[in-house]
Amino acid sequence: MTKKFATSLDVSLAIRELFGDERIGLGFLEVHDQDSAGGLGESATVRAARLRDTLESYIVNMARESKELGEADQVRLQAEARATLIALRELFASFPEVARER
Repeated sequence: MTKKFATSLDVSLAIRELFGDERIGLGFLEVHDQDSAGGLGESATVRAARLRDTLESYIVNMARESKELGEADQVRLQAEARATLIALRELFASFPEVARER
């Protein structure tokens, strides 16, 4: 089963502007049951820690891709990494208990 999540009107308009077809951008907000991070029965901290792990794995995979693909995709991968790191920063600001100590 697929869950679809709604966005604010501003985000919907921004998605339409960025992707041309709103359905393309909104498709990224669909969550399939096998991808779900658990239900509301888990604490928010547990779910936030799982999200941290997922976002961190995206960064690691981008670094691997960078090595494999080389210079041609460097700008794209850096942009994706920036966006993911910003998401991590916001996660840590909202859930400081899931931030890892350096």
